[in-house]
Amino acid sequence: MVRSIFLIYGILSLILAFIGIFLPVLPTVPLVLLSSFFFSKSSRRFHSWLLRNRTFGPIIKDWEETKSELLYLFAHLAARKALVSPNKMLPTISVKFVPISSAK
Repeated sequence: MVRSIFLIYGILSLILAFIGIFLPVLPTVPLVLLSSFFFSKSSRRFHSWLLRNRTFGPIIKDWEETKSELLYLFAHLAARKALVSPNKMLPTISVKFVPISSAK
């Protein structure tokens, strides 16, 4: 049951990654990595096919070897957050007032 759910999630994330090649709104690399994760947990055949794929295979192999896409992922998420809510990206200072009791 869990393997079939992971397989469905892997297929859906791979379809979204493919659409993300043509639409700049969808992040392709994180979705390919997500589908690789789901395929590694559900189907050895799909995972090996994904690794052999000439479009998505190098992305996954580069990730597994150097983890270089982690920086890309964090930069993408930060940019998305900045576009959605730019005022929340600014550093904030919170001040808490505590009453000072007088010493006797």
